[in-house]
Amino acid sequence: MKQLKERLIESVQRNRASALLLSGGLDSAILASIDPKIMAITVRLSEYGEDKGYASQVAGFLKVKHHQRVVDIDEAIDSIPEVIRI
Repeated sequence: MKQLKERLIESVQRNRASALLLSGGLDSAILASIDPKIMAITVRLSEYGEDKGYASQVAGFLKVKHHQRVVDIDEAIDSIPEVIRI
């Protein structure tokens, strides 16, 4: 377990990102805990929102700067070409 933790930390440090998509799930929470200075972003569809509460809790617990964005389905579909281009 210790070796897994060390490798994960090394990987995150070697591949620094400017932001993290924070769902509030275990995987994104672990990544946020490794680099708590990273900006966390949560995007959710207005019709759904299970992740919003969990993401807020994780961000608050880790004291991570957290931005949330709610989009409707039409906005999400319209943004697909831009997201693919990035």
